[in-house]
Amino acid sequence: ARMVTYFFYKNIAFGLTIFIYNMHTNASGQVVYNDWLMSSFNIFFTNFPVLALGILDQDVRPSSSLKYPALYKETQANAQFTSKRRLLWFANGIYVGVVSYMCVFYGIHGGESDTSSGRTFGLWEVGTTLYTSIVVTLNVQMALYSNFWTIYHHITIWGSIVLWFILNTVLSETDPYYSTFSYKTFVPIVSKSAKFWLGIWPVAVAGLLPYIMVITIRRNYYPTLADKVQDFDADERNKRIKSDRESITVNTDVDVTVKSPRRLGTLKGVVVESLGVEPVAAPPVPKHRRKLSFADVWGPEKQFPDIAASTSSGHVVRPPSAANSARNSLEDKNYTEVMSAIDERL
Repeated sequence: ARMVTYFFYKNIAFGLTIFIYNMHTNASGQVVYNDWLMSSFNIFFTNFPVLALGILDQDVRPSSSLKYPALYKETQANAQFTSKRRLLWFANGIYVGVVSYMCVFYGIHGGESDTSSGRTFGLWEVGTTLYTSIVVTLNVQMALYSNFWTIYHHITIWGSIVLWFILNTVLSETDPYYSTFSYKTFVPIVSKSAKFWLGIWPVAVAGLLPYIMVITIRRNYYPTLADKVQDFDADERNKRIKSDRESITVNTDVDVTVKSPRRLGTLKGVVVESLGVEPVAAPPVPKHRRKLSFADVWGPEKQFPDIAASTSSGHVVRPPSAANSARNSLEDKNYTEVMSAIDERL
């Protein structure tokens, strides 16, 4: 139903511009568009968006249709194809055709010069501006009319506008036997006019303004069940996206609590650099690092009374063998205590 109503709307808007110009010329039979352009309107520039609307568009998700069975009542009641709705789209097509024609003929090209050289546009140049305004307006209207967007909607809607400029450029540079009155019209004349590029967009906005106002008032103050379900699905989708973003947020602030590294010494070839982090492998001892002596680890020798001491004569008195045994026992005991303490810290 939406595809059929839009199909009638776009053809009324386009055909009415031809009819108004024919009346403007006292029914002389003169047309404002080239024959190629009139034939290509329903083939290249407005056909593919209608197909995308009829094949791919959906008002709500399939899961929502099962969740709210009352949505099927709109289809059963033929709510999208009532006489009132068809009349409104018919009136919208008339409005777009009249506004586009008046804005182009009496606004953009109202009689003043259209080029920097002071030259005014002829019939085919003005017709190119009018044709461009109609193509842009109808395709943007399709974008506003669509409920469900896919990559194919973007390709067909925006691609139709781009295709018009491409084919118009090709037609302008084609032999006049084939291009007829479009030969050397767009590229050397129309495309170099600032009024053309600045004027087509206000015409499109003026043509779409009533639809935008009506649809805004209806959705905010008189929403249908499908409108309410669409808003509910959009809120749920936004909440889900926000929750997913928060769940995958990575905390870049890493707090590591370790004790300040400090060198304790070299014990049996193992250098202990820090007792706050468990070592993976003992680092090699640099060549410039001096190994600690016995006195550096255990203190000066004077704390051990049985270690050799100097006599008054300066000769060293060797301790007896029993004293040597006691000293060795004390060294072993102290060494064992220190190693146990290091193991506990690690």
